[in-house]
Amino acid sequence: MAIVNFTIPKELERQVTAVIKKRGFASKAEFFRFSAMRFVMEESRKPFATQDERRAYLVQEIEREIAHRFKGKKFPSLEKVLANV
Repeated sequence: MAIVNFTIPKELERQVTAVIKKRGFASKAEFFRFSAMRFVMEESRKPFATQDERRAYLVQEIEREIAHRFKGKKFPSLEKVLANV
């Protein structure tokens, strides 16, 4: 079994501790294992993303790539580019 270590904010720790006591988990490790398994099970029932989410992701990635490649470069206006069309 893999060991996973991570930190959480104090407020989240307080909330997790309250849920552990309320729901009867034996430890924080048991709580996080249960939470991870539940998340994975729920996510596997849903499609990865809707068409709109995929489109938004692709647009964001294209914008990022254009900004990276052409940073600071000047381009002619659309009117000039299309003037002879």
